[in-house]
Amino acid sequence: NKIRIISTEYTSLYKKCFTKLIEAFEEQQDSLLSPYVEAYNFFDILSRKSSMVSTTSVDLKIIKKGIHYIEENLCPQNNVSEIAKMCGVSVGHFERLFKIYAGVSPTEYINANKVLYIKKLLQDRTLKLSEIAEKLGYCDSGYLCRFFLKKTGMTTKEYRNLYFSSLNI
Repeated sequence: NKIRIISTEYTSLYKKCFTKLIEAFEEQQDSLLSPYVEAYNFFDILSRKSSMVSTTSVDLKIIKKGIHYIEENLCPQNNVSEIAKMCGVSVGHFERLFKIYAGVSPTEYINANKVLYIKKLLQDRTLKLSEIAEKLGYCDSGYLCRFFLKKTGMTTKEYRNLYFSSLNI
């Protein structure tokens, strides 16, 4: 078998993961699953870091271009095939590179950014839902509300109430 040293760049991260894993085994009486969860987390992080080390500078340029485009253009018409085409690669190649680099699929990343942007806009009491939907390019606020509920588990009204109640306003 071949052993490959990934990097010493992440030594502190690996040490932290090992410490959590050891603590999970020592405190096993709290939860029998905790050692398995920590072991999974460790190997997941190790796998991601090793994948990133093997990512070339050309691949990183492609992904960074895609991420920049996603973050600047949150309209619902954004789809992975258009972004891959803009980056000059196939959809499959873009999705694989993106997953390695970001740890999530491009679609998940797009949706997460939309949710964050919607939350930011909901923090402005003066904005109506129809205005927020328009800013995102949705044709109606109903779709925006369904999308938000599906991704967060709460309605836009619940989010606003929760946000403003946390500010004691």
